[in-house]
Amino acid sequence: MSAHKDQINLIPRRGFESTTTGRVITWLLGTFRIILIITELIVMIAFFSRFFLDSKNSELNEDINQKKSIIQSFANTENNFISVQNKLNLFTILTKDKDKHINILDSIRTSLPENIEELSLTDINIQNDSINLSGISISERAIQQFIVNLETSSSIKNVGLQDVTNKRNDAFMNFSLSMIFESKEGDIKI
Repeated sequence: MSAHKDQINLIPRRGFESTTTGRVITWLLGTFRIILIITELIVMIAFFSRFFLDSKNSELNEDINQKKSIIQSFANTENNFISVQNKLNLFTILTKDKDKHINILDSIRTSLPENIEELSLTDINIQNDSINLSGISISERAIQQFIVNLETSSSIKNVGLQDVTNKRNDAFMNFSLSMIFESKEGDIKI
């Protein structure tokens, strides 16, 4: 004995397709079937394209990491190159004005008092055309003579005494001077 199963069909079999409602329902079922197939195709294409896009993304990440490691390996070389380039630029600037600096130092040397034990320079700072000197002296007369000698120099102008200090128990006087070095034709400024 086989069990007979009843089937329930809400759409009548005969004559229903000829009615307006039957045609609309038949069209809707057919259209929804096509829409469902197209949607499934789109989902399948998206699913399979994900594998392609993931592999492409992985390749691009590997390329980026490889290029990053190459750049990092050259970072030390680049830093050394920049350091050497900066040193060369500084050397070029210093050697370009070496004659000017020699003339400045020679003018200062010749302006020192004859009795060298009375006055000593501790610091010489040259910036562009201005010069700042610091020194020590055992007498005011030696400082005064040094200033007079600097003022008579043709390459130095506007000599000014900035500071003179004498500590109680110290036999030496500290002094500082500022002056301007007169540039000659052809001198190069820093």
